[in-house]
Formats: sequence, C-alpha cells, structure tokens
Amino acid sequence: MANLAYTLKDQRKDDKAVELMTSSLKLNIQVLGPSHYRIQSVHETLMACLSVGATEDQVGQDSNHIPEAWVD
Repeated sequence: MANLAYTLKDQRKDDKAVELMTSSLKLNIQVLGPSHYRIQSVHETLMACLSVGATEDQVGQDSNHIPEAWVD
C-alpha cells in the first residue's frame, strides 16, 4: 500500500487530494476484503479520478460509496 501511495503522489501534485483518495482506497479494500479483482477495480477507479483531476469535494463524495457490483 505504501508503494501505491507513493506512486499516486508522483502522478498528482495535490498531495491532500491524493491522501484522501488513498485513504478511500484503503477503506474500500478493508470493507471489500482481499479479493484481487475487487482491489483492482478500486485501484482502476482511483486512477481514473486522478487522470481527470478529481477535486477534494468529489473524493469526499465517493469515499463512502461502494458500487453495488462490488458487494456480494
């Protein structure tokens, strides 16, 4: 997880937004469990947010939402 956080900070200069997104990713992984597929889906969503320059407000809105497709 530390490597992922470092990579995200390299890709985006807004460290606070990256920190929020990384925290959201960690939370989603804890809630969803260790399934590789689910973790990959969360990571891809996070990277998509970074690529379009998600704001802190958008990150906050998404951090408590788990798409139904990820829930058994």
